[in-house]
Amino acid sequence: MLVRAMRNSPLNVETQREVLLEKFDLATTKEIFRKMREREVTVDISTEGTSTCSPYATPIIDKIIPHDLLRPVVPSKSLSEIVRERLLSETVRFVCIFNGDWDGIRVVSQVGPKIRCPKCGSTLIAATYPRNDQLLNVVKKKKQNIKLTLEEEHNWRQAWQSASLVQTKGREAVVVMSGRGVGPATATRILRRLHRTEEDLYLDILKAEREYARTRLFWD
Repeated sequence: MLVRAMRNSPLNVETQREVLLEKFDLATTKEIFRKMREREVTVDISTEGTSTCSPYATPIIDKIIPHDLLRPVVPSKSLSEIVRERLLSETVRFVCIFNGDWDGIRVVSQVGPKIRCPKCGSTLIAATYPRNDQLLNVVKKKKQNIKLTLEEEHNWRQAWQSASLVQTKGREAVVVMSGRGVGPATATRILRRLHRTEEDLYLDILKAEREYARTRLFWD
């Protein structure tokens, strides 16, 4: 009765919009069901008793019931260590924006405390995502005073902000910007905050990643 009464109400319309836009990935769900029907993928069902939730069930349970009621609270230290290991295993592209004469891809864990261009020795090095292979050309155009497109100009501003951060904070800035969706502006805000321990820093990065995941549909 209540469902029928509220069917055309603004509340129902907004609820459906939020569920379909933010909560469900219908296209991927349909594809998974298709593969299951055609036996391209198989489903394994575990019947063994266990006291813990699966990795997929855990975030669902946590949204419904505080996780200290149905399962032990996950120590924040363990969570920060997981984030740390993931970030240190990421790869990053470095581009010298001082001369525009070098770029290279490195694993974050192998980056030293101070980043310098191996050709000119400059510390004005931008850290960007590995697939950004156009940045070096943008830097070269900028150095030659060639007019940039709007997209290139945005890329250049991002690179300059990133390089300034890397020059000041070194490896720490690279680690922060290795977070998913954490660009130079967000990284700057994170690094300005007081972090009493390394654990606090990684948990702050995780918060930024969650915020990006929550809002990215509105940016795409």
